[in-house]
Amino acid sequence: MPQYTKPDVLNVEVTINGESYTSDNKTYGYFDPFVLDASPKLLATDGSTKVQVKGIGFVDSGQCKVAYDNRSHELYCSGNPCAKSAVFIDKNTLNTTSFPQSEVNYYSGGTVGWDPMYIDALVWGDQFTKNQVEVYYYEEP
Repeated sequence: MPQYTKPDVLNVEVTINGESYTSDNKTYGYFDPFVLDASPKLLATDGSTKVQVKGIGFVDSGQCKVAYDNRSHELYCSGNPCAKSAVFIDKNTLNTTSFPQSEVNYYSGGTVGWDPMYIDALVWGDQFTKNQVEVYYYEEP
């Protein structure tokens, strides 16, 4: 087995005799997502912003999600954690949309207003990354 230390998706073929390999183009993904950036960093208050999340270790699991959070206080959107499905673009990119600012509230009460939020990713299971990429709502002029 070759040594491979970074998150990626690789082609895998199997052999029984060491000479003849399958050719069915199956892949194996080792994932360890990490968010490096989000664009744009300023979100429209109406929730119409299309957000591109950049990072490493993303895989097309069919379960990709993006969460908006505030480390000091839990955020809830219409009574649920602020998480949305994300579209897998490639191993470094997920696309999603923002929530309307009026739906983003602190669990303890009050709206997020203009406070910073962190954007995190999930590609499998239920563990979101805990990176320090901030996004903010802004008021259009």
